[in-house]
Amino acid sequence: MLLWPLFVAGIVESPRHGLRRWVVKCLEMIGNTMGIDQALAVADIISADPGILRSVSETEEEDGLIGDSNAPDLTSRLPVPLTG
Repeated sequence: MLLWPLFVAGIVESPRHGLRRWVVKCLEMIGNTMGIDQALAVADIISADPGILRSVSETEEEDGLIGDSNAPDLTSRLPVPLTG
């Protein structure tokens, strides 16, 4: 019953936020002590995700992609709007 609320609480903040680290530790404890493998999978997802409230530009700035000529052009993957 706690996996979904913990997931939501953890995914909202940035990866270095204290709440997010606490949520990952809670999920790992649930997975390791109670044998619920789903909790370990959710902890892995939270650890890898940049956070849902963070914009793409914030993530790229932290990763050093802004201003990097080797960065992929992600705009080519956007859907083309239909015109009528």
